[in-house]
Amino acid sequence: MLGGCGNSKSETVSSQPAVGQWRSAALLASPARYQQSAVDGQGNVYAVWAEPGGFFANIYRPETGWGVPQRIGDTASGWDNLHLSVSQNGNGAVTWLRTVSGVYSLQVVRFSTATGWGQVEDLGWQGTPYDIAITDDGSVYVVGSLYTSGITVTTFRQDSGWTFQQLSPAPDHSPPQIGLDASGAGFVFWSERDSNGSYLMVSQSGANLFASPEIIASTPGAVSSLAIATHNGNTMLVWGEDLPGYLTHTIAKYYDAANGWYPAVQLEDSLWGSSWPSVNHDAQGNFYAVWVESQWSEVVSARFLPSSGWLPAEVVSTGDNVVTPQIAADGNGTVFVAWLQYNFNDPYPGEGKVYSNVRTPTSGWAVAQQLKTAPGGADTPTLAVDSSGRATVMWSQNVGMTDGSPSYGIYFSRFE
Repeated sequence: MLGGCGNSKSETVSSQPAVGQWRSAALLASPARYQQSAVDGQGNVYAVWAEPGGFFANIYRPETGWGVPQRIGDTASGWDNLHLSVSQNGNGAVTWLRTVSGVYSLQVVRFSTATGWGQVEDLGWQGTPYDIAITDDGSVYVVGSLYTSGITVTTFRQDSGWTFQQLSPAPDHSPPQIGLDASGAGFVFWSERDSNGSYLMVSQSGANLFASPEIIASTPGAVSSLAIATHNGNTMLVWGEDLPGYLTHTIAKYYDAANGWYPAVQLEDSLWGSSWPSVNHDAQGNFYAVWVESQWSEVVSARFLPSSGWLPAEVVSTGDNVVTPQIAADGNGTVFVAWLQYNFNDPYPGEGKVYSNVRTPTSGWAVAQQLKTAPGGADTPTLAVDSSGRATVMWSQNVGMTDGSPSYGIYFSRFE
């Protein structure tokens, strides 16, 4: 495992180290699926999901628990790509792609702590949304793809309303990701490919428009699983890159707001390569990466300190078949990882299980714990961690059959 100087994406405010335990999983909504979650600076957890009767939102407040679910949009027609973002001060935005009789439109609902959830804003065809960010001033940024016509960003600002910008016309590109801090500083991140190889591209946010795209790395092989996190203007990118030997390895690249881009760093040298990289940050400006290696049998994590670079990678957990890990930290050295796992020796080996592990500064990584206890295969979990070390993992899982089709419900488990 290699290191050097070269992360939900929500800001946190430093508080006290985490002390707690995982509570028993509880059902939040059914029938429901495709949950998204995020946390604000006060520890409130926002969740959105899809039901047959519409999109619903709810907020978990540490003092009172979950509120009453509120319907915020329509799922009666076709839809795809549900995304949620929450700012440090509690602004929120949800986006999805709606399809009616073959006509596509980008839809957005904004949340204000003063007025609650607003009405659906139909923006027409602005590209398929792949990520969303919202800042403390209420500005909203939706990055998307026009398929063979390039990368887009659709922006809402309080003084000018909605605007549209095409960042790149490249026909062969990956889904874009966006990482902005509370003030709006950061980048859109994507890859492009031609006959010569792959190019890692960024476009930096500006006062009104995003800057012209910049190539920050290139490779003859393919790239995958792009992820980005930004804190106080500093940004960490991670991605999977095909290197000689037909193996995919996890690569990271750091941007310092004062000094610019640092060289890319390979985070592991596994004989079997790696997959599913993800990244996040804490309130101190440290970054955390997580990935899977050893033929999908190990979850591995590493921490980046701006003053000294990447620390040695650590094994978070071992399992039969682990996928899609997510990582978040509370700002005091406590780190959480959640992932989906398939156990080959289980009576139902094709049934996805939800696991998590916690690392404290004094004890290191604990023993991974299975959070899903009810029968039924689970989907990829989401993870939200607040500044006090309270974590919320959410997932959807099969809860039976309805009219001959699988039915799903959304569960959650709290660490507190």
